Amino acid sequence: MTAPRRAPFPLPSVGPILCAAALTACASTGGEDEARAIGSMQAAIAAAEAGRFDEAEEAAARAAEERPGFVDPWFLRGALAEKRGDGESARAAYRRVLEIDPTRTAAGVALAQTYIAEGRSAEARDWLLRALDADPGAEPACFNLGSLADESGELDAAAGWMALSAALDARDPRAPLRLASIRLRQGRRADALAAAEEALRRVPGWPPAEQAVSQLRSR
Repeated sequence: MTAPRRAPFPLPSVGPILCAAALTACASTGGEDEARAIGSMQAAIAAAEAGRFDEAEEAAARAAEERPGFVDPWFLRGALAEKRGDGESARAAYRRVLEIDPTRTAAGVALAQTYIAEGRSAEARDWLLRALDADPGAEPACFNLGSLADESGELDAAAGWMALSAALDARDPRAPLRLASIRLRQGRRADALAAAEEALRRVPGWPPAEQAVSQLRSR
């Protein structure tokens, strides 16, 4: 199965979520409860970055208690649960994010990731579609829907999702490169070459795009 796209990064990783948490913490101002929650979250970040995941979990749980509306601890708890291979706990954490703030489509995409990791495509697709309902511009949801369609042999649907993903993020080369692969399997070589060239235009010198363009031009 192709590695799915997280919002905004592809793999189950604590790092991107920690960065988001740190930015939120730095931008926040408030009373003593909020200050304590930020301090606990900073401790959770430091522990997670050092690989002390049990300590990170305890600090994140404390931050969530100290400031119930703080979504960052729940994002981190979800990522830590994924590290442990505990999909149910990860899903519970991401659902809690959505209960607090239904507009946080990154949580819906992350929740879908847990189902993709378990090969549960139907549930993953449902959560990705929910993310798009909440935010039609949720590019990682489009990319992942395209990947799921591609893997199930629905090439027309896959191409549509990848084209939309490419349009929503005009800098990332991955969607146009995937679109090139799909178009080639559809027998549309000219369209495949155009998509591969677009991927290369976005990131000149990117080896996968260079290879795809070279192979398509030589056919």
